[in-house]
Amino acid sequence: MASAYGITTVTPPRSLWHRLRAWLNLTMHYARFAELRHRALASHEPHVQTSYARAIAHATGISIEIVPYAFDLGAGTSELPAPTELADTLLRPSPIVSRSTAALGVFALSQASATDGAAALRDAWHDMVSYALSSSGNRLPHLAAYGALLLGAMMVRASAIRHQIDGGRKAIPLVIGGWGTRGKS
Repeated sequence: MASAYGITTVTPPRSLWHRLRAWLNLTMHYARFAELRHRALASHEPHVQTSYARAIAHATGISIEIVPYAFDLGAGTSELPAPTELADTLLRPSPIVSRSTAALGVFALSQASATDGAAALRDAWHDMVSYALSSSGNRLPHLAAYGALLLGAMMVRASAIRHQIDGGRKAIPLVIGGWGTRGKS
């Protein structure tokens, strides 16, 4: 896989049995590996930054190798500096927002003045979107809630369209037949 850091090569175990065992190990201990990954991404120490890849390799046999790009033909890969600025901005784990984000957003909107209302709404919306798009912290009930929210929005839209069609039909002065009549005798 190519990224801004270089070429990342993920090598699974050779046999099917070891691959299945690695998959089962990753699945059963997902919370521990996710915590190691977040800690590695947030750290500035090289030893801690590589702890996630070392733990994966030790527990599953999956090796992860990152080879930085050589920007000069004579430069070796070990001469390139580590991109710490990018690690701070791009790889920072997204903040996990509490479950009561919507309730707090409504409360904040009700307490805010008219000038702060738009800013509070924008902040509440940003928090909910960042929580929805984060790869961690989301569970099945969260997915169900966002699914229900999308379903509700589609139902409201369909109802509004249906109401618009009914209003258009009522505006027609003479209607002969119903929706099912297409000139049949």
